[in-house]
Amino acid sequence: MNKKHLLGYLVAGAALAACGGESTSSAPDLNINVTVGGSGSSSGSSSSSGGSSVEIENTPLPIEESFAASDTQNFFSDNYKALASVSASADVDNFYFSAAGLFQPDGTTLADPQKTWITADADPALRFGDSRWTIGQTVSDLAIFDPNDGNARNKSTPGSSPTESWGELDLSSPYTISFCVVDITDGGNLQVYVDNNTSSKGSSIFPNDSLIYTSGASAVPKGQRVVINSDIGTANSFIQFRMDSGGAVVIDDLIIENAGAPATTPPDCSTKTTEYLASQTLGGGEEPEAVAGTAFTGIPLTGSFSLSFDNLFGTDDTATFTSMSDDTAVPFNTVTGGGSRITVADGKLSMNDARFTMGDKGDAATADAVAPVGDIDLSKPYTIEIVISDFTMEAAEAGSFIVYVDNNTSSSGNSLHGEASKLATLKTDDAEVATLPYTLTIDSDVGTANSFIQLRADSKVGNITIDSVSIKYQPVDNSDTVVTWNSYSGDKKPVEADSLTLADGSLSTMVDGGTDLTDAYWSVASGIASFNTTAGGVKPYATFGPIMPEPVAYPQTYTMIARLANPNTIDKSFEIESSFGGTDGDATSPKAGRIKLMLRDDRVQIENFDGDADPEWRWDASSFDVTEFHTYQLTVTLTSARSATATVYVDGVERIAAVQTDTLRDTSVDTNRISIGENGSSDYEADVDWIIWTNDGAFTAEELIGKLPSTIGDVSTYTAD
Repeated sequence: MNKKHLLGYLVAGAALAACGGESTSSAPDLNINVTVGGSGSSSGSSSSSGGSSVEIENTPLPIEESFAASDTQNFFSDNYKALASVSASADVDNFYFSAAGLFQPDGTTLADPQKTWITADADPALRFGDSRWTIGQTVSDLAIFDPNDGNARNKSTPGSSPTESWGELDLSSPYTISFCVVDITDGGNLQVYVDNNTSSKGSSIFPNDSLIYTSGASAVPKGQRVVINSDIGTANSFIQFRMDSGGAVVIDDLIIENAGAPATTPPDCSTKTTEYLASQTLGGGEEPEAVAGTAFTGIPLTGSFSLSFDNLFGTDDTATFTSMSDDTAVPFNTVTGGGSRITVADGKLSMNDARFTMGDKGDAATADAVAPVGDIDLSKPYTIEIVISDFTMEAAEAGSFIVYVDNNTSSSGNSLHGEASKLATLKTDDAEVATLPYTLTIDSDVGTANSFIQLRADSKVGNITIDSVSIKYQPVDNSDTVVTWNSYSGDKKPVEADSLTLADGSLSTMVDGGTDLTDAYWSVASGIASFNTTAGGVKPYATFGPIMPEPVAYPQTYTMIARLANPNTIDKSFEIESSFGGTDGDATSPKAGRIKLMLRDDRVQIENFDGDADPEWRWDASSFDVTEFHTYQLTVTLTSARSATATVYVDGVERIAAVQTDTLRDTSVDTNRISIGENGSSDYEADVDWIIWTNDGAFTAEELIGKLPSTIGDVSTYTAD
């Protein structure tokens, strides 16, 4: 099948109203044109000729649906709208059919939580999430059906072997599907299929071309009409709508019409609103539970393609996809064009006339002078390596494979970086790709702390097969960096004699600082010091000072690193508080400043930073095991006693980025010390391998590669590869 699809990247032309608001947008409709050489691929005869249990009678176009059903069950029943074809069974007569996500397997009992319903608005609409539903699908003996699925239409989809479909819609000539997007929540993908009622786009007589529309929720604008122009279909086709896990959409005024015989002028979408959360119809106030992927953990990134297409792009209903670092419901990889021409098989990704992004969190097309919204920190020099095992051209003219940064369009100028967003172009006739496999290596310093990458094969590429994509930072030359450390190695209890080794090589010890003697709550074994106050009601902490040169002069710097574990996922595991001395100059009540870094069961945080602010990095349990040892680094630059900028790294990756305050949490004037343990009222428990600190500089994690003491314990995070 010679196909040329254009699945446009959808963007909002102006700010649109959220749920309950009113749009002021005058943006044009969004059009997606889909064409295939020839009009469809089947004869258009009724599926009864192939052995179907139903002789199909077409439901004529146009279909104009306003979702004026009384409730959810009514909409998905033959009382609201029935098939035109005569069915042998009364339970397969409904024109609209819930393929997944609404009913229990028995086909009649509503699922809990309910994720799809008719909204309780004056202008009703259909709200669906984590679900699929079909239009005009009958039942056929040509399909494979598992009786355990509960309804003869479940899994009843043509597959690639038959040459006929079995729906009531005559889509054998060009047609248009359009609908208003009244509201949509971030997460998941909105998709439309032809002759396919599964979640796999290849399960159709049209293989991957059955997916005629797909877009991430963030790219679908509210208050506009999505228009899909297509000629993929037969004389007996059906349509499926799908919103996969992680999001929900409210649509209204659905129209399916022949391109040559359009219906009346469609209703205006820009003024529509919805109050679906207030719906009292069949539990409509309950939000779907999003499927959580595995959070992206930052550079280095190693991307293989061992998963399926749906896994890779998070369009299935399982938690195997990689998600954004701060939202496990949002897939890390997103198709931005030509999704039907991307395949994933045998651990490789192949595509032609298609593109996809890695780490793009934005909800619009990128543009000149507009900062990107990405999940990859490319603010320092980096290297991209792409292994290519097949690369062919479509026609006589050479095709191009292009790598962009901070650009999700097909024009290199549409980026904060302008033309520099195009990092590399590889042509099918380049000498480098005469022998495959070939590794495309890109060294760049173009990027921001919130960047993303896009890979694109243009329309002249017959095929490109990518085995893997990796991104890593370029090595930092820190050969001239000199760091002297004060260290606690965990070989003794903190208050034991000679428990500390100071920067000048001398030995010292920590002292009790809390209301309870520290010694009773520590134990030591095999170089690991364990701290445990789960008996409750105590405040044992050990202190040492000074940690800053006295008298304190500004600007001043401080870097502290600790290797810790939270062995039993205690809510509050360990505190390290650094007090920086000096005075804030308040003559009536002078204070010094302090920062408390706290390890918890699901996050690391800088407690009470900047008054009410509480910078923290949360982790997903599937990607971060807090019971294992990790390194936690705090880097601080002080410009006065209570003005500071703080950054937190976890395992060498920046997680809390350069937050600033002029009102550090206060402490008594001139207090200059480090305190470890507990100064709260909760149960605490932690294993401590080592803690080190210095005021030689406010170092990044990379600047400290090879600069940690070799005798304190495991410093592999800060060791060069």
